[in-house]
Amino acid sequence: MEVVGMGSMLTICSIFDLWKKQIPICVLCVFGLSGILYQWIYGDNSWVEVLSGVMVGVILYIISIVTKEKVGKGDAFMTMASGAYLGFWENMALLWMASMLAGIICLVVYYGFKKNEEATVPFAPFLLGSYLILYLMGG
Repeated sequence: MEVVGMGSMLTICSIFDLWKKQIPICVLCVFGLSGILYQWIYGDNSWVEVLSGVMVGVILYIISIVTKEKVGKGDAFMTMASGAYLGFWENMALLWMASMLAGIICLVVYYGFKKNEEATVPFAPFLLGSYLILYLMGG
């Protein structure tokens, strides 16, 4: 069930992020609540683990405010929702891997194509790709 919820959320968010450069909050609320419901029914993680996983997104939200949305608020809310499904450590691994993938792609695009350094990069597809990689690796 986690795979269906996370996979659906990240796919929908990736489409919106690529298409409109924003992620609808209603989608994130539905998936965040379903993540909490999933934990309540199946209990894969303790509530401390779930809350700390959500806190990763809260910290990302604070970073978004401080940096005047250099990190999008939608990305922060998406990380909160994924924390409800994954818990702290798996959410941190997901965020770390997505950041590494985004960094590598941005370096290639910036140096390979001489793109503007102020260009925005949709982060949701990197979260989706990272989740798929972690899932296929058995994580």
